[in-house]
Amino acid sequence: MRNCVAVIVLSLIFCWTSAAQTKTGATASSSSTTPQASPTPGGALPAAQRDWHPTTEDLLPEVQKNVGRNGRVAFLWWMPAEYFETKQSANNPAYFAGFRNNTVVAVAFGKVQPFGILDFVSLDTARSRVTMRDANGTEYKPVENVPEDVRVPLEMMKPVFSASLGKLGENIQFLVFAGRAQNGTRIADPRGQREFSMVVKELTGEPETTVTWRLPLSGLFPPKYCPTGKEKVEASWKFCPWHGIPLPESQ
Repeated sequence: MRNCVAVIVLSLIFCWTSAAQTKTGATASSSSTTPQASPTPGGALPAAQRDWHPTTEDLLPEVQKNVGRNGRVAFLWWMPAEYFETKQSANNPAYFAGFRNNTVVAVAFGKVQPFGILDFVSLDTARSRVTMRDANGTEYKPVENVPEDVRVPLEMMKPVFSASLGKLGENIQFLVFAGRAQNGTRIADPRGQREFSMVVKELTGEPETTVTWRLPLSGLFPPKYCPTGKEKVEASWKFCPWHGIPLPESQ
């Protein structure tokens, strides 16, 4: 079921982003759109990032988490702006500016009832039991007033999910958190070197579950390999787990 949901959601995103592009008058094509990356201190992107164009499939396994157990469904999907700037989506990056300035997570929590019927929790319940924790341990509650540049894209997504995924789509809820810490740094930067977590209470089949994204996302970078054994490694790894040697930073 987990893989099926991921494939369906992926297809829906293709359809939805195409509609969003038409609505906003974007003219970029999938062959010409370049994902927005964080520049180097000198202002230019590293050459490897300029030449690397990730796909949605590269990122999907990293941004989605399924953590339900003991008869519970618990699905979390972090939605950074960079996810919608892959070469298939080909959207106007400005349309997703709000996703860069805020941390957006789609969630679905439910309990499996007799005969396989899913009883999902409400948005209010999800908001009261999910918090975000940054790399310094500071916790954030979902924002009360969702900015318009986030609210409008999410309102476009909701009916597409509902029509295509039935009850599951109807019960996918969107939680919006702060995007930047007090010092101005981005809390959840998919190209950064930190991590952030969602702390979920009483919705996963456990009293509390911490769901962590360790960054950067490997899918945003060219494949990285151990220089000794040539094994493929994650972009966030500092050392090769097989040979114990330092790994070059992802660029």
